[in-house]
Amino acid sequence: MPKLAAAMLACCFSAATLAAQAGPVDSTVYTTMAVALREQPNLHARIVARLPADTRVRRAACAKGWCEVGFSGLTGYLRQSTLSAKRPRLITP
Repeated sequence: MPKLAAAMLACCFSAATLAAQAGPVDSTVYTTMAVALREQPNLHARIVARLPADTRVRRAACAKGWCEVGFSGLTGYLRQSTLSAKRPRLITP
């Protein structure tokens, strides 16, 4: 029984950490690299648009590594790992 309680507690802390990383719902975030905005949250879904690095998008929700975002009247999905709450500092040659 103690092992079950410890496992449940670990799951709760992990979920809280992931929720904090996802950031607030309906927030402005930036792409950290050039990305493909997809129709569905998977790599095989149709590409709706291609966005350059440092593009400002509106994040609606995140789940399973994907975030639903809005950009210039379009909606779609981006990998959560390609988004940042802080505007990236791009290095230009």
